[in-house]
Amino acid sequence: MKNNLPSSIQTLKGKWISPHIYNLQINRPEKLNSMNFQFFDELPQAVKFLNEQNELRVVILTGNGKHFSVGLDLTESMLSHIDEKNDHARQSIMIYSLIKKWQNSISSLSNCRVPVIVGIHNACIGGAIDLISACDIRYCTKDTKFCIKEVDIGICADLGTVQVIFYLFLIIFLYKKRIPLLTGNDSIFRELNYTGRTFDFQEAQQLGLISKSVENKDEMMKDLLKLAEDISSKSPVAVWTIKQSLNHDLNQIVEKNLDYIARINAAMLNTTDVQECVNAFFQKRKPIFPKL
Repeated sequence: MKNNLPSSIQTLKGKWISPHIYNLQINRPEKLNSMNFQFFDELPQAVKFLNEQNELRVVILTGNGKHFSVGLDLTESMLSHIDEKNDHARQSIMIYSLIKKWQNSISSLSNCRVPVIVGIHNACIGGAIDLISACDIRYCTKDTKFCIKEVDIGICADLGTVQVIFYLFLIIFLYKKRIPLLTGNDSIFRELNYTGRTFDFQEAQQLGLISKSVENKDEMMKDLLKLAEDISSKSPVAVWTIKQSLNHDLNQIVEKNLDYIARINAAMLNTTDVQECVNAFFQKRKPIFPKL
């Protein structure tokens, strides 16, 4: 009998769906699969388990329940883990360390030794986009709604969305030598970050964020399994080498940019704007900000 995830891991669950394919699921359906502190602790543990399975060749990541994930769990404040008695410099260092921990948690998917293909359905918001940006291949259902939501809680996305996806846009268009389209892509990506507006599967596919969209979750799982079986039929040495090669240049740039935004947000998260955004969200009103 094949091993399964350690029972201590509660925010994720999984199962073998073939001798070489493992389905890892975000498992907080009662919380819309929001990502809490426990999730960020357990994701690297789950990936470590997967990396230790010699027969594993592909991971399929999905969300259990109605949504893929609504992003960060706003009922758990990052700032609640910061000692307010410390001065701003020490608070910033603590925030920086926490951001780096979360970044490394998300990056564990990118660093998984086998391809991670993700199936997205319904809501994919904020930190969930950071999560899918760390996956190798992305499919979604046609009911999926995407949103780079961080601006609405007073921050810049710092777990991978800005740092990975924009670089992927550069690769897509530079590789095709379609330089004139680069400006348009940059414009759309900035718009999505500045406004936090929702975009659908069609726009996600046009942007290159998603490679395939299907009618519903059942159909998506069939297509994901077919894709995973195709990949798992190839030489595992060749697939491993391809992933390492593709990640090499990407990781060098992404890691620098992740560290850069971690240092900026370590200072910026001390703003009262963050708490005002959270309060306004729960009070269902528009936030009111002081002058810059």
